[in-house]
Amino acid sequence: MIETRVKDFYLKETTEDDVDLILYFIKELAIYEKMLDEVEATPTLIKENIFKNKYARILLCYYQDEPVGYIVYFINYSTFTSKGTLYLEDVIILEKYRHLGFGSEIFYQLGKICEEKDLSRIEWVCIDWNEPSMRFYEDVIGAIPQKEWIRYRLDQTGINNLLKK
Repeated sequence: MIETRVKDFYLKETTEDDVDLILYFIKELAIYEKMLDEVEATPTLIKENIFKNKYARILLCYYQDEPVGYIVYFINYSTFTSKGTLYLEDVIILEKYRHLGFGSEIFYQLGKICEEKDLSRIEWVCIDWNEPSMRFYEDVIGAIPQKEWIRYRLDQTGINNLLKK
C-alpha cells in the first residue's frame, strides 16, 4: 500500500487477484471516452501482459477502502535526456469521487516514482474533447501541452498491411 497525503486515500500495487477490477476500470475509462467498442482486454490478456510479461504497472486507487480508480504506467527511454520517462497510459477516478484532490495526489505520487527512479519526465495524452482534464492538467498541476508533436499509430490492421509490403 502506498500512503498518500490525502486522508483515507491510498494506492495499491495490483496482483493477479485484481484482474476483474482492472478490467472494470478499463471499461469505465472506455465508457467515459466513448470507446467501449474498442476494448479488447480480457482477464487472460491482462494476466499474460501485466503480470507475466510486465508490459505495464497498475496501481489501484482506494478511498475509505473502496476502489475508486486506477493508474496504468510504464517506463520509456528518452534518447535526448538519456534517462527513463514515465509514460502514463491511463488514469481514471470514478466520477462521484472527482474533485476530492485525488488527481493532484496521483501526479504527486507519480512524481515521487520519477524521483526514486531518476526518470526525466512524465508524459501522457489526453483526448481532444476532454476539457475538464485539460484544464486540470494545465491549471492545477502545471502540465504543458506538446503541440509540436503529432501522434501517429499503426493499429493491428496497419501492422498487417505493413508486413504485406
